[in-house]
Amino acid sequence: MASTVPHTTLFSVNGLTFPALVAGPEGGPVVLCLHGFPDTRHGFFPASGPSTGAALAAAGFRVVAPAMRGTEPECIPADGDYTPDALASDVLAFVAALGGRVALVGNDWGAFATYLAAARAPHQISHAVTLGIPHPRAARWGPRLLWAARHMIVFQLRGHAARALRKNDFAKLDELYTRWSPSWQRAPDALAEVKNAFRKPGVVEAAIGPYAALRRHLRAVMRELRTPIQVPTLALFGGADPSVPATFYEQAREHFAAVYRWESLPGVGHFVHREDPAGVAAHVLAFLKEPSK
Repeated sequence: MASTVPHTTLFSVNGLTFPALVAGPEGGPVVLCLHGFPDTRHGFFPASGPSTGAALAAAGFRVVAPAMRGTEPECIPADGDYTPDALASDVLAFVAALGGRVALVGNDWGAFATYLAAARAPHQISHAVTLGIPHPRAARWGPRLLWAARHMIVFQLRGHAARALRKNDFAKLDELYTRWSPSWQRAPDALAEVKNAFRKPGVVEAAIGPYAALRRHLRAVMRELRTPIQVPTLALFGGADPSVPATFYEQAREHFAAVYRWESLPGVGHFVHREDPAGVAAHVLAFLKEPSK
């Protein structure tokens, strides 16, 4: 039986080196897990307790969870490119390095990159599962969403935001997790791996880089996502996530040409893969058993 304990490997793609956690049988179908902010690849394989990655590996999948651009010193781009195009290009480069056709599971920025990668290369992706983020074209900006997304405005000032995040040993990270996952009774050391990553030189500034880049490139993203996605997609979200109205996931249906479903995990917030790893894994495994086009 293949180990569910991950080991580390490195991807050298797009001129950068991305550490990744890998578990499961070598010959198993690949599930590429993409984390968001403020998180790391360890969100799919936390140091203690059950994990989404281990559950998928135990079911026979080869689970690969890479660091996303900027979240380790070796994958901080010298040119400061954190555009949506760069994030999606990294994902497709991982897919190519893994041999071609894989399933994607992405949370937050990882979900955003999943939508773009699925739109660009549907033939390389068997299934897409997004966690906590609806299709970008389904968002309806109003007072509630603007308030929930106020961090996106603050993060435009990267120097100021980085100093605020580092203050009091990254107390802001605890605040953000509590805001977005208010019902999660997390262990005292649950964010230790995130804080360790963010202590490394340049990582905080790099990790928030996609926020400023999105503001400059949002119109281009929306144009690219006009074409309905042709990859079977499951959108999972927490019923207790205060950030995004559940109606956005239903409204997203028109942006998919293949199978599209949305499912809520009751009592769970934004970081569904951390809060309810067994529930997320069960939904993902059921979806991956369905045939893809």
